[in-house]
Amino acid sequence: MFEIEGLRRLEFGIKKTNQLDRNGFMTIEGIATIADRVMEYIDKDNDRVTKEVIPLDELIKSQNSIVGIPVTNEHPWMFVDSRNATDYTKGMIIENLGIKNKELKIKAKILDSNLITEIMKGKDKLSIGYWCDLEEKSGITEDGVAYTHIQSNIDYNHLGIVYIPRAGEDARITKLNSKDGSLAYSRGLKEQFEKINSRGSEQMAVWKINGKDYNEQELFAETMRLNSENEDLKKQNSSLEGEKSVLEGQLAVEKKNSAEATEKLNGMEEEIQKRLNSKMELINAIKVNGLNIEGIEKMNELDIKKEVIKKNGMEEMIADKDENFINGVYLALMKNNSKDPIETKANSGDGGKTEKTNSMSEAWEKARKGEGK
Repeated sequence: MFEIEGLRRLEFGIKKTNQLDRNGFMTIEGIATIADRVMEYIDKDNDRVTKEVIPLDELIKSQNSIVGIPVTNEHPWMFVDSRNATDYTKGMIIENLGIKNKELKIKAKILDSNLITEIMKGKDKLSIGYWCDLEEKSGITEDGVAYTHIQSNIDYNHLGIVYIPRAGEDARITKLNSKDGSLAYSRGLKEQFEKINSRGSEQMAVWKINGKDYNEQELFAETMRLNSENEDLKKQNSSLEGEKSVLEGQLAVEKKNSAEATEKLNGMEEEIQKRLNSKMELINAIKVNGLNIEGIEKMNELDIKKEVIKKNGMEEMIADKDENFINGVYLALMKNNSKDPIETKANSGDGGKTEKTNSMSEAWEKARKGEGK
């Protein structure tokens, strides 16, 4: 076992002597952004990835306006303004340290204790949020990296403390309270405890955990490392759960669409088959009656019937007539040309019972009125 309260006091001592001022605030220096560094963005409107750069002259032009913008923990869901500043502001940029090697360096004061703790655990990357004008112009940087767009007229909004900066790993905190060195406890504790011991502090106790000996600084460093690792895993798990939920939602929609498409396809197949059967019956009836119509297989039913009427010299009779009239003339002609009585359905009180007639005029009149098809 080890004493949690003792580790807390140890943590407070390290923070107080190494990184915080008397008010508990943290001052950092770092690289906010880098000129001619290719940054990738997702252009959702055009379904593409753009590769954008801030030219050095644009970075120089904008550098002074970066002073005074708020520092945030990660990028907020929306840009910081007077309505949400209380929620998002965790500190502010207090000085522009100039541009060197295309890197815009700044000094900022961190006021929020939770963000200070995250920084001290190793969250040390910087990412600027800003408005800009965008010009689609391709080229290649001095480092040989291709870009598709140029950003100009930079208007800074906030500086996010992040794990993954868009401008790359070089955009990071470089100093804490003007002290160079790594931010991670796993590297920084050894030197700190050597200083404490050199001032006459008592020998630190040793704990044995899983067969390995740990002194206080080693145990505290390992605790901080595991805690940071656990937080990273939580974030990754949360991200994966979100992606899983999105995919499940998409799958549900796809299944629904698939079922509807299958149902629609089945209905279309039935309709096509019905039309095909009807056309085949029409073609067979015409061939049985000795009519030869060239290209009949490629015609629709109405055109076939018109062709039958035309071959019987009655083309003028159906000029400007509707489909029911044309059907009536066709049935009458087929009845007249057929050796067998034509079948028609009369919409009378007999419930649509099929009846036969040898009267051409009677069949034609019923067909014209839509009583027989």
